[in-house]
Amino acid sequence: MKDMARSIKKLTQAVASCQEVTTKSLKDFAKLLNLHRGRSGSDSGSDEEIKLPDVKVPSGKIKHRDPIRTALQRSVRVHVMDLLNHPRGLPTPPGDETLSGFRNGLNAGCEIDNFMVDLRDKPACPWNQSAMVVFATDFLASHEIPPTRQNRYQVERAFYTWTRGQHLKYQKHVQTPHLKEQFRKRAGRDQRKRALWHRRIAATTRHPALLPHLAIVKRLNVNGMSSDESELEEGTARKRYYIITPGWRHPSLINFLRALDLVYMLTRINDLGNVGKGNLPHERIPTDSIRPAPGIHGGENATGAVKGLPWNCYNPDWLEQLDEGQIYSLAIQEDEEYDFRHEDRLVELLHGGQAD
Repeated sequence: MKDMARSIKKLTQAVASCQEVTTKSLKDFAKLLNLHRGRSGSDSGSDEEIKLPDVKVPSGKIKHRDPIRTALQRSVRVHVMDLLNHPRGLPTPPGDETLSGFRNGLNAGCEIDNFMVDLRDKPACPWNQSAMVVFATDFLASHEIPPTRQNRYQVERAFYTWTRGQHLKYQKHVQTPHLKEQFRKRAGRDQRKRALWHRRIAATTRHPALLPHLAIVKRLNVNGMSSDESELEEGTARKRYYIITPGWRHPSLINFLRALDLVYMLTRINDLGNVGKGNLPHERIPTDSIRPAPGIHGGENATGAVKGLPWNCYNPDWLEQLDEGQIYSLAIQEDEEYDFRHEDRLVELLHGGQAD
């Protein structure tokens, strides 16, 4: 009986202790809620940091989309659907006779009274370009926005983004075996670009001299990485991946990223020559291939250049081919010049390498 009494006493103490922890957690949680709601008072007005037991609070700032750009995209989407008079589903493309007359110069293309987009062709095909010009003029006039070059470019770019999204939906809706293969290859390229970006982020954390470069690699994001095209090697079943460099990137940025790839590979090999855990990256073969950048001939379907980077991240030859509106939309940090040079101790680590 005494043993049972002692056991009951210990159990009662344990329950009471749990109740105290639970009560304290609830009070802390109530304080956190009040602090979040902006209430004043003795419990909620304190600046004391409140931490819940066993709860990890994420660090860093949450990045929100630009509200002005989001509002513009929403307005463009609503306006274009009103012009198409097709609130649901995919809009009907122009007929073959209409397109044939446009190609032969028998009509001027898209008209505001009979507005249509051709989802069967590329988003930047001649018909869709005429639709983009007509749409931008009508949109600016309807919303009483000054028709400046920058405003027109912003509207045309938003319309192009909408057209590209609808074009992808249309392709998936009428998929053929050829289109399915194209989507499969595109998904593979996108996955390899994401993996490449993560490897370069990892490389900046593997050497003290590279850690300050972590921020610029994150700013580049996945769109700042180079793509590649796969091809089966003759006589074997091994795939080879040929690098295609984005045309908007500055040569200094390309060399900087090449060094990160070398650091990643070298830090995976220990003193005994053994490779660390995980699969090795796929073999990327350097080429002279340049993917035309957006805004110039050949770059109609190119992924947009990363915006808001230091001025020396962009290829000056490409910038010279852009107009004022296109340059304005890049939000180039003209007062920021990034130093892509690596320290001597890191240069000594690198011997040879592959191009990006």
